Amino acid sequence: MSSMKLKKLVLQNFQGIKSLEFEPDGADASLYGTNGSGKTTVYNALTWLLFDKASTGEKGFSPKTKDENGEDIHYRNNRVDGTFILDDGAIITFSKDLHENWVKKRGSNIEEFSGNKTDYFIDGVPTTKTDYEARLAEICPTEMAQILTQPEYFPEAMPWQNRRKILLEACGDITEFDVINSSSELSGITMFLLKPGTNGQFYSVEDYQKIAAAKKKDINARIDQIPARIDEAAKAMPDITGLDEAEVKEKIATLQSEREAAAEEKANLSQSDAEQTMRRQLAEINTAIAEGRAKFNEGKSASLSAERGRIAELRNQRQTASYQLQAVKSAISRAKNELADIKQRRERLSAEYKSIKESEWSGDTVCQYCGQSLPADSIEQSRAKFNLHKSNEMERIRTKIEAECSKAIIAELEQVIGADTKTENDLATKIQQCDADIETATEQIRPKEQETYESTEEYREYAAQIAEIQKKMSIGNIDTSESKRALQAKIDGLQERISAEQQKLLLLQTVSQQQKRIDELEAEKKKLNAEYEQLTQGLYLCEEFIKAKVRLLDEKINEKFKSVKFRLFKTQINGGIQEDCEVMIPTPNGLVPYSTANNAARINAGLEIIDTLARHWGITMPVFVDNAESVVKLNKIGSQVIRLVVSEQDETLRMGVE
Repeated sequence: MSSMKLKKLVLQNFQGIKSLEFEPDGADASLYGTNGSGKTTVYNALTWLLFDKASTGEKGFSPKTKDENGEDIHYRNNRVDGTFILDDGAIITFSKDLHENWVKKRGSNIEEFSGNKTDYFIDGVPTTKTDYEARLAEICPTEMAQILTQPEYFPEAMPWQNRRKILLEACGDITEFDVINSSSELSGITMFLLKPGTNGQFYSVEDYQKIAAAKKKDINARIDQIPARIDEAAKAMPDITGLDEAEVKEKIATLQSEREAAAEEKANLSQSDAEQTMRRQLAEINTAIAEGRAKFNEGKSASLSAERGRIAELRNQRQTASYQLQAVKSAISRAKNELADIKQRRERLSAEYKSIKESEWSGDTVCQYCGQSLPADSIEQSRAKFNLHKSNEMERIRTKIEAECSKAIIAELEQVIGADTKTENDLATKIQQCDADIETATEQIRPKEQETYESTEEYREYAAQIAEIQKKMSIGNIDTSESKRALQAKIDGLQERISAEQQKLLLLQTVSQQQKRIDELEAEKKKLNAEYEQLTQGLYLCEEFIKAKVRLLDEKINEKFKSVKFRLFKTQINGGIQEDCEVMIPTPNGLVPYSTANNAARINAGLEIIDTLARHWGITMPVFVDNAESVVKLNKIGSQVIRLVVSEQDETLRMGVE
C-alpha cells in the first residue's frame, strides 16, 4: 500500500496567520487551540495546497489576510509549503504562493491592482499549474485525495450518485441475472424484459419500469374513455320498436317490383319521334350547360387563386411588420429610460468627482497636547496619505464613469435609439403601404368574384336553344294523355313508399352498426384490462427484483464495513423503490442517517469509510479531524491522523505528536 504522510506544513500570511510551522514528521498529531486561534486555518492551508479549496467547501475562498474592516491586506505574499513523506521514503515538497499584481499606467505614478497570480513549486522548482496538479494526481487523484483526507467529504459533501458509484466499484456490483437467479419468484421476469422482436435481447429493469409505467398510464387513459364512447354509441341508436329487418327488406323488394312494372308500362305508351328527339336534345343541352358551368367555375377559381394568395401574403407582411413595430417601440422606450438613468448617474458621479478634486488637506500642524508644531515628516506623511486617498477616490470615480456612463456609452445608446427610431418609421410606412396594396388588390378581385356562368355568352346561347325547343314542344302534338299522368302518379307514390321503408332499414342498420361498435369497445376494454394486468405483474416483479437487489447489495457492501452501513434504496410514499446512497450510523436505538447523528459519531463514521476505501485503493493520505475534542475515542485507522482540538487554555496553537 502506498502512502503520503505530512512531514511539515509552513504557512506565511495565510488567512490571518503571519507565520506558522507545523511539523508532525509523518506521525499522528494534534493541534490544540482556543476558538479562533487558527486550527481550521491550518486545515484550510492543506486543502488549498492540494485541492485549491477550503476544507469547509466555502465558495470564493481566498488565503489572503483581512483587516479589521474585512478588506484584503495588500502587498503580501500568501504562501503554503507542504512537505510529505511518500511510501518509498522519498520526500517531496509542494508550494503555492499567491501574490498581487500592481501596475502603473502610462503617464501615472500611481500603482493599480490588476489581479492575483499564483505561483507553483515542486521541491522549490517553479512549475506550471498543470504539471503541479498532474504530479499530485500521480500520487493520488484529486477526488480520491479529498475523500481520503477529509472525513466529512464522502458522506456529506459528495453527491449521493458519486458515493454509490464508488461503493459499487469498491465492493463489486451485481448483475441483473445475479438478482434473478437469487429468487425463484423472479424467474418469470425475463419474459417481461425481453425486447419485442428479438431473441435474447433484454431491457434493463429500470428501462422496463419506465416503459411499463408509460404504457399503464396510456392504457388507463384509454380505458377511462371507453364508457363515454359506449354511452355515445348507445345514444346514437334510434328507436326501432316494432321493426323487423327481414320484413322491411321484403316489403322494399315488393314495392320496387311494382314500381318497375309501372315504369315499364309507361315506357310502352306511344310517343311521337319528334317529342323523343326534342327531349333528347334538351338532355344534351342541359349536360353541356353542367359541363360548361363546371369548367367556368374551375377557371374562375384558378384565376382568383393567385390574386387571393397575393392578398394573403400582403396581410402576412403587414402582421409581421406590426409585430416588429411593437418590438421596436418597446426597445426605444427601454433605451430612452436607460439613457436617462446613465445621464443622471454621470451627473451624480461628475459632481462627486469635482467635490473630491476641489477638496484640500486640512490636517493639524500643531500637536494638540503640547502645542508645539508637529514634525515636518509627520505633516508630510499626513498630507501624502490624504493626497493618495484623494487620488484613489478620483481614479475610482473616473473608472466608474468610464465603465458605466461615459460619453461613448451615451453616444452609442443615442445612436441605437436613432437607428431604432428610423426602423420604427420604416415599419410604419411599410404597414401603410401594405394597407393600400391590400385595398387595391381587393377592389380589383371583387368584380371577378361576382361573375357567374349565367352571365357568359355560352350560357345565353344554350338558354336560347332550350327556349326554342320548349316552344316547339308546347305547340307540337305531344302525348299528355291521362294514362301517362296516372302511371307517373303511381310510380311517384311507390317511390315515396320505398323511400319510407328504406328509412326504416337505415334505422335498423344504424342500430346494428352502433351495437357492433359497442361490442368492439367492450372487446377493446377487455384486451386493455388484460394488458394492464400484465404490465402490473411486470412492475410487481420489478419491485421484487429491486428489493432482492437491495438485499444483495446491502450484504455485499455492508460486509466491507465494521459498523457503518449504507442505505442504497429508499421506499417512497407510493410504495415504490428509489435509488439512494445514505450513510447510516449505528446507535443504541438503531441506525440513524449521517446528517442527524452527533458529531463524534459522524467523525468516526468518516474515519471508518476512509480506512475501508484506503485499503481498497491501496493508498493512505494525512487525515485532518476537526472538532476532535468532541470524540472520546477516535477510530484507529491506517492513515496519519491530525486532530484539531479546541483547548480553552491554549490561546496560541500548540502541537502535540502522538
